[in-house]
Amino acid sequence: MKKDSWIEEWLSDDGNDTATLLIVEDEAIIRNGLASLHWKEHKIQLLQPCCNGIEAEKMLLSQRVDIILSDICMPGKSGLELGQFARSKQPWIRLLFLTGYREFDYVKEALQLKASDYILKPADPKAIMDKVARERDAILSERKQSHNLSDTDRQNMSLQEKAKPSLICRILQYLELHYAEPISMNTLVDCFHFSSVHLSRYIKKETGYTFVELLTAIRMHYAKEYARTTELKSNQICEKIGICNEKYLAQLFRKQYGQTISQYRRGAGEYEEDQITRVFLRCTGRKI
Repeated sequence: MKKDSWIEEWLSDDGNDTATLLIVEDEAIIRNGLASLHWKEHKIQLLQPCCNGIEAEKMLLSQRVDIILSDICMPGKSGLELGQFARSKQPWIRLLFLTGYREFDYVKEALQLKASDYILKPADPKAIMDKVARERDAILSERKQSHNLSDTDRQNMSLQEKAKPSLICRILQYLELHYAEPISMNTLVDCFHFSSVHLSRYIKKETGYTFVELLTAIRMHYAKEYARTTELKSNQICEKIGICNEKYLAQLFRKQYGQTISQYRRGAGEYEEDQITRVFLRCTGRKI
């Protein structure tokens, strides 16, 4: 399935009370046992189970997945590595990890991945299904909220305020993590499953700035930090922040800070952040 299809499916899923589940487990007995549970009764659509992380990654490139239930220790690619890959391709995914007592040290890493929960093996089937069902409920709640927000005739202030911390901050956090990469509005469309028109209007309404203005502010903030804390040349800073060439960087930097990078370095190395950068820093939890 193409990513564009995920967008259409997500926006039309308000009436769909099911969520997709991908089981990833290298031990056939456990994998088959998990797959045999009565998922349909819990309104869970079970996808083809995978026997390792590599096989699961291939599925993530062609299939929209809502929940991953994965073992942590597997040959070839661990569940934690799979989780990182899954989040990079489908950021909305909920992660549930299965772990043995001897693998308990991995739990800290799983929590750092913002996994929804971990399950200690051997586990009671009902407990596993209850945890997956809880994630399904969270997904359906977010899906309904997103659908309501995309319907301007039915929006209200309460829903907007609820969406603000959970969506706009996630968008800005995503930009902060990926500002050095080639990013466009289509990148956000693929990740957050809104139309480009709706997403553009939403970002402008919640921040007061356009997508391009926010991305540029983030890149210039880090260009300033590299200029202040390193001796990197302009072409090296370009590579660090995702700017295509030095001339363009110079234009943006002067427009943002009223001086060249060289002038900034010869000065005190301090500069009060402008309003747009303050929006970015505040929403990403950074001190201003």
